[in-house]
Amino acid sequence: MFLIEGFASVILCLLVWKVLDSYPKDANWLSRDEKAALSDVIAKEQQAREASRGAHLPALKLLADKQILLFCFLFFTIAQNVYGVTFWLPTMIRGLGGLSDIQVGLLNSVPWLIAIVAMYSFAVMAGKWLTQQAWLCISLLIAAAGLFVSTLGGPLFGFMPFALPPSALNPPRRCSGRFLRPISTHACLRRYSPW
Repeated sequence: MFLIEGFASVILCLLVWKVLDSYPKDANWLSRDEKAALSDVIAKEQQAREASRGAHLPALKLLADKQILLFCFLFFTIAQNVYGVTFWLPTMIRGLGGLSDIQVGLLNSVPWLIAIVAMYSFAVMAGKWLTQQAWLCISLLIAAAGLFVSTLGGPLFGFMPFALPPSALNPPRRCSGRFLRPISTHACLRRYSPW
């Protein structure tokens, strides 16, 4: 399987490298006006990027920033909780006893189905009230409460709160990308102030 998938990826890579154009000026399927417009937009974006770069900060100096350390810790805890739910939820469901693999899989999908609704709802509410940080905090608190309560009882009681962390951890992953990605980009660090 590894060789089949790897071979297909290599072939696709070579095909993309040969077929796709690197610049708008090389794209035969664009008109001259479209090529010129895209080239102008790219040139303006490049100028804006160069103008906003500022001084290059060494990595060790960045790691000394309290806000960056806070967001690294926050992102670590989000990832840790997502992996905890992903890996341990099927084990907890299996602990209910007498369930086939299909039943375990179907019960395992319940929290993730709830997460679909929660992600959409949180995104709509965060966009409507423009308070992404508050919704990020609310969803993380819901996830923490769900994970904590899932440890209090037996497998059946523990399964129910597990529906909360996926629904609450997925919106932060979406929202946190907006806040955490600039950490790795030196150009954004000087203006980075989400709180």
